[in-house]
Amino acid sequence: MKRRIASALLSLCLLLQPVRAADKPEDAVERLLARMSTEEKLAQMLMPTFRTDPGREDGVGEQVAECLRAYGFAGVVLFAEELETTQQAVRRTDAMQAANASVPGRPQLLTAVDQEGGSITRLGQGTMTCGNMALGAVNDPAATGAVAGILGREIMACGLNVDFAPVLDVNADPANPVIGVRSFSDDPAVVAAQGEAFLKALNGTGAVGCLKHFPGHGDTDTDSHTGLPRVDKELDTLLAEDLVPFARCIAAGAEMVMTAHIQYPSLEPRTYPSRATGEDIPLPATLSRTIITGLLRGTLGFEGVVVTDALGMDAIRTHFDPYDSARLAIEAGVDILLMPPVETDELGGFIVRLSEMVEDGEISEQKVDAAVKRILRLKQRHGLLEPYDAEALDKRLENAASVVCSDAHHETEWEIARRSVTLVKNDGVLPYAEPLGRTVVLTANDNEIPGMEYAIGLLREEQKLPDTAELEVHSLPGASAEQLAGWTAGAAHVIAVSELYSSAGLYGSAAARLDLLIEIAHANGADVTVVSAFLPYDCARFPDADALALCWLDRAMSEDPRESGDSAQYGPNLPACLYLLLSGESPKGALSVDIPALREDGGFSDEILYPRGYGLRYPGAETEEVEDIEGFQREYETEVEEYPEFQGNISDYSDLNGRAWYYADGKRALEGGWMRPVSEAAFGPGRPVCASELLDALYRMTGAGAEDPILWAGDMGLLSGLRPGEPVTRRQLAQLLYRYVSEVLILDEGETPDPMAWAEAHGLFRPRAHPAPEAPVTRAVLAHALCALRDAAGF
Repeated sequence: MKRRIASALLSLCLLLQPVRAADKPEDAVERLLARMSTEEKLAQMLMPTFRTDPGREDGVGEQVAECLRAYGFAGVVLFAEELETTQQAVRRTDAMQAANASVPGRPQLLTAVDQEGGSITRLGQGTMTCGNMALGAVNDPAATGAVAGILGREIMACGLNVDFAPVLDVNADPANPVIGVRSFSDDPAVVAAQGEAFLKALNGTGAVGCLKHFPGHGDTDTDSHTGLPRVDKELDTLLAEDLVPFARCIAAGAEMVMTAHIQYPSLEPRTYPSRATGEDIPLPATLSRTIITGLLRGTLGFEGVVVTDALGMDAIRTHFDPYDSARLAIEAGVDILLMPPVETDELGGFIVRLSEMVEDGEISEQKVDAAVKRILRLKQRHGLLEPYDAEALDKRLENAASVVCSDAHHETEWEIARRSVTLVKNDGVLPYAEPLGRTVVLTANDNEIPGMEYAIGLLREEQKLPDTAELEVHSLPGASAEQLAGWTAGAAHVIAVSELYSSAGLYGSAAARLDLLIEIAHANGADVTVVSAFLPYDCARFPDADALALCWLDRAMSEDPRESGDSAQYGPNLPACLYLLLSGESPKGALSVDIPALREDGGFSDEILYPRGYGLRYPGAETEEVEDIEGFQREYETEVEEYPEFQGNISDYSDLNGRAWYYADGKRALEGGWMRPVSEAAFGPGRPVCASELLDALYRMTGAGAEDPILWAGDMGLLSGLRPGEPVTRRQLAQLLYRYVSEVLILDEGETPDPMAWAEAHGLFRPRAHPAPEAPVTRAVLAHALCALRDAAGF
């Protein structure tokens, strides 16, 4: 049977020769590692934080400077109080790097910050941008890339080189107390596509992006800052949901991943006696070898730097001895210990104690060496093994002043914030009829009034609002019934802001006051539009509103940017939403999460009131197609019989758009009959491939005959290590294709190559920053490999 393959395959003998590794030059990282003592290596695995010293302009006091001179840390992490102004940020990072550089030959610091955009921004004068869930509502990778580019350029200009972003948590639980609008969506496919666009643009600025919080913080009901969350999901569920964004971004070249302090007892059964309760508790992901080494490095193939979430958070500090948490994290496969739970003057003792644990065998010296090597290679890629140029401070200050919060960045954030505005209810209210009647705007906080007045002023300047239009802006908190009646008397329209920060607020005093406002406004003959300005789930709370719009972020504009200049930071979402509502321009956003209906007891029900992807347009407004850049499907079948045959014109398959790298390969695989679509109108390029589908496609491509593909594969010796219904890794694909070629063509005897190197060298895999051999094979990857194999065979 091995001889039945078309004779044209014989040309592969000439094209697909084993790869032989070339000798490498002496590695600077290896030389540096060889010179380091155990204590120096352990210091290189720490990333502490030093809070502002008000006695110095740059915030770096003598104690901090001396600590940085004494130990060669992996880096430092900085927070908002240390970065209040752009000048302070530049001077502070410069002072830290200069202190660290006092030892010749020492690598520069990784200077890290949580600059996610939206609700989590640390640069006091940095462009805030609209936030991740708003980007999910726009659902345009170009917009997400533009935002990430702004964030990356600004932190780099301030001397910060690591951004703890993008957030890849899938916000599956509406009651999640910590992620919320920091997530792109509750759909793994959306989070994966948005996260990849964010990561690539961020990396394009020279910054190091860091995926967080692995393996996912979106389906928890506890904040790990204040408790120890637990997720009872099996591995299969995690692979199909929470891990999808991580797998995709690792395949896209991620260099750093941050762990989550979350227990996954189905994955990690080992326990630790809690020092708070005395009970045996499951090890959280941060301290789990099964999750970090087995799942992240093994299954997903991540070869970069793993950093813990802050070890001073209650999830770790409350239950684990500081040295045990460090030991367990290192043994788990973590590289950088973020914010070890000791004071600045105790860091030296902390390092000494860890070195004693290495000497005693409690911590593996091999794991320490492997971790430090990964850190140094990361620094090498980003030029951080070179000497720090302390003479360039003035130039850095000048550059930062021109980059951070620039007019161009503000214009971009404003445009994307407008595009994110989403309308889910409209009982004939919007767009407002002309002439605009008296309109009352009620904010959720006093500090939001300037932003609303800015939007109104901008509309007047652009002549989109007549000078005669009567508008008032008031703050809703504390307003009495009499005030509400007075404000709404004679009004035609009321626009009121709702801000929900947790599910507990659904029936709090702010929501009750909004209920009263709607009742009074209706009695006075005014219609009411409620604007959801943070968590979107309050849309289910106000069924009596005439219209419901979402702007996804509540950060205030505390002063008019036309007066404060381009150095001021402000939240664009609320004023952009008011601008849109008053201008008559149709909203363009679509829900990035499902909005569930509420139960009678106030909790979330299983009924979906407004589904993900839903968004109203004004009558006659042009609609915009929202596409997923790789057509990733959330669920996938594992039996090839469930895949239909290709039917219809290729243009009917919307997820095979002409701009995608896999377009030609997917089109060819479909039209050639090697691969079947996943539905009547979808190729599903981002969908994981199971072994049975892979064998079916290879069987069809070769024209092997009419027998069963599995029987054929067994006879060919191709089933080793594969189970028909399980997903295939890149390594397995490379091994199978190499076995296929060598079995059919009987390649020359000699050195057996590494299948991954062989496959990559001959174009079966697209060039990537990291091979990620254990990453799942997607249908796009399979189509490309099959096309490359077929082209090499010449048939």
